[in-house]
Amino acid sequence: MEKEKITLARWYTPEEATQVLNTLLAKQDITLADWYNAEEAAQVLNTSTKYVRQVGVKYGKFTTYKLNMHTMLYLKRDVDIYQINKGQPGRPRKDEQAA
Repeated sequence: MEKEKITLARWYTPEEATQVLNTLLAKQDITLADWYNAEEAAQVLNTSTKYVRQVGVKYGKFTTYKLNMHTMLYLKRDVDIYQINKGQPGRPRKDEQAA
């Protein structure tokens, strides 16, 4: 396994990051049981795959592994503990305001 393919979540402390990276590298291969693809992660988080990709790559909240050019895996441990905070609901439509 190449180190370049694994991107650790940014919220790990340096000690945790070292431990996670050493564990992954010690295996020398990816055990798919430890990872979600974008669709599975989206189901767990009850959101879209686009949101999962953005949180994982752009914001670095999940440890990711680029399996190939079109497939990114997300570490189950990171996805399972991630919480989505629902914001304020949008404005009601004009139809609802009139009622």
